[in-house]
Amino acid sequence: MKKVLKWIGIILVVVVAGFFALNLLMPKPSADENKELTETMNSMMMGNTTQSDLVETDKGIVYNGKVVPVDTYYYSKDPTLTFNKVYVKEGDIIEDKTILFDYKVDNSIDAQIDVLDKNFVNMQQELDDYYTRLENIKGEIAGADQSDKSYINFLQVEYNNAEKRISEIKVEWTNAEAKIENLRKVKKDGKIISDIGGLVYKVNESNSIDPSSKTGSAYIVLYSTSKKVRISVSEYEYQLVSVGQDVEVAIESTGKTYTCKVLAVDTMPNNLETQDTSYYNVDIEIPEEVPYGYSAIVTVPRQ
Repeated sequence: MKKVLKWIGIILVVVVAGFFALNLLMPKPSADENKELTETMNSMMMGNTTQSDLVETDKGIVYNGKVVPVDTYYYSKDPTLTFNKVYVKEGDIIEDKTILFDYKVDNSIDAQIDVLDKNFVNMQQELDDYYTRLENIKGEIAGADQSDKSYINFLQVEYNNAEKRISEIKVEWTNAEAKIENLRKVKKDGKIISDIGGLVYKVNESNSIDPSSKTGSAYIVLYSTSKKVRISVSEYEYQLVSVGQDVEVAIESTGKTYTCKVLAVDTMPNNLETQDTSYYNVDIEIPEEVPYGYSAIVTVPRQ
């Protein structure tokens, strides 16, 4: 028994001695290597794995995006007006300045405008008559006996009255123009006209008349026929993209690949309210033949 314990003690001494010898023989990490190791560990603990999440090929960095309209317009009902009817339906492709829907308006508007227009003729004739009268009174005053103060005063009163009436007619003229403009505006406001040509994406019959929430309340949502691909790039690749730059856009569902230009690069991140890595929207042109919503694979070359 004592002999066995003796041999166990010898083995333990050999193992411990070997461990210390191996530790002395192994090369020590340099200060730079220690720093790199520490930074790597800290980065992993902080969850900063953005760079390693990138997908790269020999052509560049790859991003996933969606085909969306370049412009989107929202049209809501005016609760102060009486709705009449809608002239478009979902899925319609319309031209610019198309009437989307309208309100019930006073049918006498055109007649009122016509009366006011004709009244300009009468006002102009009256103005001409009073300007002529002014000239005549000036002549009468000049040719009158200046010692006849009563007559001179009479002519002066007539002259002043003519000037006053001319001023009144000018005010009436201005008021009539303003009234016609207002009537035409009421008539125009009765028709809601499209700002662009495009696709009628939504006709929302449950319009809640709350423009602040846009799609949730817009009566009609109109997409432009021109489209774009939107991707999101992190702050680490932000400097790689610029307006006018050529990128490769592949639409896997159609099997087509295009060389397209970058249309816009946002200056502010789309996640500014968070403490995460910043991401920026980048818009890229795409032919109109590609349907809305299709997935796109965008390759941005490393410059």
